[in-house]
Amino acid sequence: MPVKYTPERLVQAARASSSFDDAVRWFGGTPTPGSRRYLRARMREAGVDTTHFTAPGVRHTEARLRELAACSHSTAEVVRRLGISPVGGNQAHIGRRIAELGIDTSHFTASPRERPKAAKRDRLVLGSPADGRTAGERLRKGLLRQGVPERCVMCGTGARWNGKPLRLEVDHLNGDWWDNRPANLRLLCPNCHTVTDTYRGRKPRRK
Repeated sequence: MPVKYTPERLVQAARASSSFDDAVRWFGGTPTPGSRRYLRARMREAGVDTTHFTAPGVRHTEARLRELAACSHSTAEVVRRLGISPVGGNQAHIGRRIAELGIDTSHFTASPRERPKAAKRDRLVLGSPADGRTAGERLRKGLLRQGVPERCVMCGTGARWNGKPLRLEVDHLNGDWWDNRPANLRLLCPNCHTVTDTYRGRKPRRK
């Protein structure tokens, strides 16, 4: 039965190989100058990425990969020690080869892209003027996440007015914009907010 060089199979062969010799063997053939040349042409026609293929005679053997992985802290470092460029899919290919061979990488450190994101800082806390002002939209979203009803506490207007979206504003009861504790915050419609003692930096009258 003739070998079918479909685009899908060509991509699979390229991903599982590190050279055209490997790719020829993947299809069940024997590497020869002619078979390599033919497969190279088919992959080029199909637009298959082979930039990670090594030059003839250069092999990334399992023993070599195990040796380099043991003294490296990342796949990128293994690629550098192999002396090949990390671009063009080389790093991804070496990573796949290491995984397929079951090589231990538990000592690898996470790259910046893989590191877990730091927990978001809680905005609804008592800060200080030195911390800078927290955007009202962030405070509003924080209150809504805590279950605060999305409506003006003075007139009861919700998030829509006359069929159009209405953005409620955050008011600081004590006038201190750095005091973002939930008990010091309330949602107001723009109209009600303008008549408060604390609107735009006004200070409430102290009793």
